[in-house]
Amino acid sequence: MIIDHGEVDFHHPRRDKQHGRIWRLRAKDSPLLPRPQLADADVRTLLDALRVPEMWTRDQARRLLREKGAQAVMPELRQWVDSESLTDHDRLEALWVCQGLRVVEPSLLENNLDCDNPRVRAAAVRVLSDWYGRIPDSMKRLADAVADEHSQVRLEAINALRHVGT
Repeated sequence: MIIDHGEVDFHHPRRDKQHGRIWRLRAKDSPLLPRPQLADADVRTLLDALRVPEMWTRDQARRLLREKGAQAVMPELRQWVDSESLTDHDRLEALWVCQGLRVVEPSLLENNLDCDNPRVRAAAVRVLSDWYGRIPDSMKRLADAVADEHSQVRLEAINALRHVGT
């Protein structure tokens, strides 16, 4: 019997015809989360959507912010970052929005590179590799990341250094 993810033709004679695929798991009798209406949302609403726990919502918010463009998003994003008491995750989401808009924000990057959370630092190092050459002291920041106490940060720094020369 062949049970697989599609590597074998669906009409193969030994293919399992008794079992189906699992497409979605959810608790029995629990309601599905309502889909947020983001398509016509303003920039501020999309920025606030970056705080929700559901990854799908955050991905859609980042996509829609990219579609709105840097001119519409960056003034609001700067206010959002400056005026709110943001979590580490919020600052990282803001950094990813800047990266998606291709707007280099050195102070936001520095804030994320200096974060106590190693996962945020690792993600910021990845952004630094994308912005390399447009950030003052990029090589020094990568050298610092190579010596970081956390292995994930060191790995991202090594990967960044691998791409810097290309």
